[in-house]
Amino acid sequence: MGDILYYDGRRKRNEFKEGLRVDTNSSSSRRQESDRVSYIGDRIAPGTPKQRLNHRRLRREAELYYSLPEKEKIWMQKRRIKQSESKKFREGKIKGYRVSEEHKRYTALQRGKVTLMLLLAMGVGALGINAAVQANTNSQNEKQFEELAQNMDVLEQLGVSQETANEIQSLQAELSSEDIDSLSNDELLSLGRRVESAQMDVLKGKLADTLGVSEDQITITPNYSLSANESSTASVRVTKDGEETIYNTGDFLDWDNNISQEITDGILNLGDTQTVNSKVASGEFDREGAIDQYRSGVDSAKDIARKQMSIDGNGRISLSSVSQEEIDALIQNNDEER
Repeated sequence: MGDILYYDGRRKRNEFKEGLRVDTNSSSSRRQESDRVSYIGDRIAPGTPKQRLNHRRLRREAELYYSLPEKEKIWMQKRRIKQSESKKFREGKIKGYRVSEEHKRYTALQRGKVTLMLLLAMGVGALGINAAVQANTNSQNEKQFEELAQNMDVLEQLGVSQETANEIQSLQAELSSEDIDSLSNDELLSLGRRVESAQMDVLKGKLADTLGVSEDQITITPNYSLSANESSTASVRVTKDGEETIYNTGDFLDWDNNISQEITDGILNLGDTQTVNSKVASGEFDREGAIDQYRSGVDSAKDIARKQMSIDGNGRISLSSVSQEEIDALIQNNDEER
């Protein structure tokens, strides 16, 4: 059998060639012009404006194409073929070619990596900003405490003794020293007990000043939760005139006789310091962890010391920050009274 001939494609090509032909009529008006291209549709008058517009467009394209040199015609043909193949490639419709699933997965993976890198960069940037803000806040708090420690009258109004303020500053300097790692276990325990005493003095001193009782009438207790689903709490027990009042960590259901979360955190931190001291005393402890807790204890005592403690009509005890303007006013008033 001979080869199978496919006429459909050939017929279409022939039709197109027949549609574009050189008009060589011998009309005198046309002899004055160079041979021009005419579209076979010139013989037919299109019925609608759209058809007439399409007719004129095709005629102009044909005239333009056949007026070009042979080399430019070939170049245009190659360009159209290339554009057509490029479009088919983008659509994944080239015969015999399909975008593989592996390629799709690889492309998706690469996009995911780029997205992850951008998110990580944003996250690192945000962490850097937060760290800078926190460092600036810590620096301002440190300067504020140093200013308070130099004015005994203002400290007394905040319920902190001058002796306690001086001890906090001394402990902070020792814990920041390079010699901290060379301390013996006994020396480290002595330092830890001083931190514990400073935390206790700040908490009890402020509570006694706020409640109008002596420090001996106050007992503070951390209540650690044994369940991961429950938060640890704390309590303040006050004995006055033979009556006992207990202030517990408040929540949205407790409206009377409670302490704020900030005071609770201070008491829990004190409990952590006491626990570390017990471990250091037994000789079974992590030195680096113990030093970190002592530093945390000093920071907690310092932060509570520079704030104002108050109690409202429902027995809710809380801490509030004292602005720099208020501190300046207190100092000025004390200077004027002198």
